Amino acid sequence: MYTLYFDGACGPTNPGGHIGCGVAIKDKDKNTVYTISKQFTPERFSGETSNNLAEYTALFLGLQWCLEHKITELHVIGDSKLVIMQMKGHFKIKKGSYVKAALETIKLRDKFEKITFEHVKREFNTEADELSGIVIDGYNSKTDKLSFIPKKKTLMQFKN
Repeated sequence: MYTLYFDGACGPTNPGGHIGCGVAIKDKDKNTVYTISKQFTPERFSGETSNNLAEYTALFLGLQWCLEHKITELHVIGDSKLVIMQMKGHFKIKKGSYVKAALETIKLRDKFEKITFEHVKREFNTEADELSGIVIDGYNSKTDKLSFIPKKKTLMQFKN
């Protein structure tokens, strides 16, 4: 069984910042077989970004890659309690900029023959955490404190 580690970040402000997504996919021997490190501007989501949206976007990207590569049995690990509990069906999806992304991710989840979810502390999700780092306009989310305030938010939507 493969394991998917995912993490998302929103910065330099949350909500309203850029989104960083990190995914590490490992085989049964714990060897990393694929990684994803992507960043998206707030405009991609009509300005309505958040950490929860970043987490869901990362998970979506990882699940999508697995399905494209015929991986149908998967163990998913993440440090977002909200996302893990919602994917397990223990928390309801209520409201916020992440809702559409959550619903799209559930559609992907349901395509797996076998899928399990596990919540871990951030220190046990370091590879995905590092991959989710945001580097924009001289700002590095892993090393820098916020040094500027971004422009006013505009309305955004999750794109299919």
